[in-house]
Formats: sequence, C-alpha cells, structure tokens
Amino acid sequence: MRYDSRPGWIGCHPSEPDIIQELLTEKLIREGDPQKYGISPTVKNLFAKMEPVLELDSEYYCLLYTWEESVSLKEYLKPLSNVAKDQLLPAIFMQVITALRYLDILGLTHDGINPENIMISRTFTKNVPTVTITDMHAVRGGLDYYDRKAIWSRNLRFRFLDTPCMRGYRPPEDYNTTLYLVDSAKRSSWELGATIYTALTDRPPYGATALPDNIPDWEDTALINTMLRLPVTGNTFPNVTTSHNLPLLQLMKTLMTCDSLARPTIGELDVELLKQLAASSDLRATALDQNLLSAWSLLKLAAATANPFSRYPPNST
Repeated sequence: MRYDSRPGWIGCHPSEPDIIQELLTEKLIREGDPQKYGISPTVKNLFAKMEPVLELDSEYYCLLYTWEESVSLKEYLKPLSNVAKDQLLPAIFMQVITALRYLDILGLTHDGINPENIMISRTFTKNVPTVTITDMHAVRGGLDYYDRKAIWSRNLRFRFLDTPCMRGYRPPEDYNTTLYLVDSAKRSSWELGATIYTALTDRPPYGATALPDNIPDWEDTALINTMLRLPVTGNTFPNVTTSHNLPLLQLMKTLMTCDSLARPTIGELDVELLKQLAASSDLRATALDQNLLSAWSLLKLAAATANPFSRYPPNST
C-alpha cells in the first residue's frame, strides 16, 4: 500500500496490549537519546515511521507505518554478483547492527529479522545503500527485563513454523518443546546470522535445498529434527563458497552459534570484528572514529548521517 506517496504497511490487532507495545516501541525509538551511547541521532531514520492511528474498525486497533521508496534486501540482491555482494553487504549489515544495537539499548528486541523486512532505498546516498527496518510489530520489550524473554507454548505450531518469511531463519531453541523461556535477544542474533547466510547464498541455512531449477522446502519433520540436533552437532548447513569477505563470514558464524547460552547478543559482539567488517568494503566510513568504538557503544559517528558508510560528510557535494 501507499500513504502520502510513500510505501507502507497497516497492521491491525484485536487486543489492546499488542498496540500498546507498538506505541511504546515508537515512543522509545523517537524520544530516546542515542548520543548518550555514542550513536548518531539519525539512527532513528533506520526504522519505519509510525503514522497516526487509523480507526478502520471499532473491533480492531490499527497502525500505519511508512518508509522511503525501497526494495527488500531479498529483491535488492538478486541481480548482484558475488563480488558486488562482498562490497555492499558490510555497509548494509553494519547499518542493521547499529539499528538493532539501538533497540538493545532501549530494552527492545526485533523478533523477526529476515531478508524481507530489511528494506534498501532505491535512492542511495553517494552510491551507498541505505537501510530501513520494517515489521515493527515484531519488536518486543521496553516494559521490564522479562519482556525480553519469549515464553513459548510446548506446541510447535504456536512457534510460527508456518510463517513463510521466517521459515529457515529461526534458531534451534525455537524447536525445543522442553523450553518455556527463550532469550529473544539471542534469537535475534541467530536470525541476523541466518539473514547474512541467505544474502550470500540465495537460500536460508535450513529448511530448503538448493537444486538446479528451484529451492524446495523441507518437510516440517525434517526441519524440526535437524534443528533439534544442532546444539549437539553444530551447524550442518552447506558451506558458503560465494564469498571471500572473511569478517562477514566470521560475523555470520558467530551470530549462528548453535548453543544459545554461548551465542552473543547484538550488544555483545566483538568490537574488533565490527572494525574489520567496516574496513572490509571500499564503502568505508571515513566519518567513523575508530577510537570511539567500545564494547558498549557500537559506533560513534563524527558526522550526523543515517548511513555510517558514507564516504562523504553530510553536506559535501
């Protein structure tokens, strides 16, 4: 859909608590002070914007989000060569990490990152792709610490196995019916790692098989059994042979640590690895002050730009 010439999405909820979470998420993002944590204020531009509440039906609570003209990461990558991906993906995923880190600081977690809700602007800044995170209804937390944990039903069908855009992106713990409490921040890390894998290989790490003519889905039983074995066997997805970007590959492997207890959250990622990732592309952030990188603040930007990989200061020509 479109609203005021911008692409957008309307989400309606039958219950008030769901819309309260979304309103709280928007309030925290827009009113927060990322500079306190060494992040540019324009990190807020990396998220879809909530428009005024729509009263479409008295029985539902509806919200409208819009963003800049763009295509999904999935669509954006289709025509790109492997060499181009190695150059562009560090810029894209460092923006995603910056956005998710800001959410983490606010006590929020995006519970559904995948290649279809990372939007890439058609109008690039100095040829650098610009990110917008959508599906803001999937953001949880902000109320208290335990809101960042996901309490699961023992019945697997309530764990979103039938959600097409998330099939193959969910972590091993999602499939363990003995768990009632799952750390959503750790889940988000796995989802981002799986998204990187898909960006490099054009298929999810699990749940589908690449054949010459198509990529058929696995049967649910095969997917469940494979995921349940991963904490013991480690990852069994096919190796990535299309990329030579070592920091990007290391980031993917780190985020997809099968043992959720050992898996880092976005806020726990190694800063040296992020520095290497930032330096692995020609689209380097000359405005990025490397001395201000720390374990707590991902990036401290010297320039007020929503894109930490721009080669130029904001007002340059």
